[in-house]
Amino acid sequence: MKSRLEKVYSKMPNKKVDLKAQKVALGASDMYQNAVDGSKSLRMIYDSNSELSNIKATYQSGVEIAKDWLVSLESDMDDFSQKANELGIDPNNQDFYQYSKQVVEEAESTIRYGEDVINALNSLGA
Repeated sequence: MKSRLEKVYSKMPNKKVDLKAQKVALGASDMYQNAVDGSKSLRMIYDSNSELSNIKATYQSGVEIAKDWLVSLESDMDDFSQKANELGIDPNNQDFYQYSKQVVEEAESTIRYGEDVINALNSLGA
């Protein structure tokens, strides 16, 4: 008497199936999916580079505006200093003049930082 499993096997066709074509098709499908996934990764890089370019443009604009403003502030300070000296007043004894000097130092430092960021972005190809 045959077991249930033997009965099932005996009813199945006794043909060998060549799975090479299916294996090739499956491999092609995997390769295509891999290419699609890779394209998505590349898109992220391109998008990031575009964002870096926008950041660089913002820094460049900010640095140029800050440099122009700094020239104007330093010119005003020079004018004030000259006029104060003509009147026999030491400009360094004036609180607002001391504050302006601190602002100049901070602005110079911030501009250098902005230029460093721009140089770093340039080195990245942004």
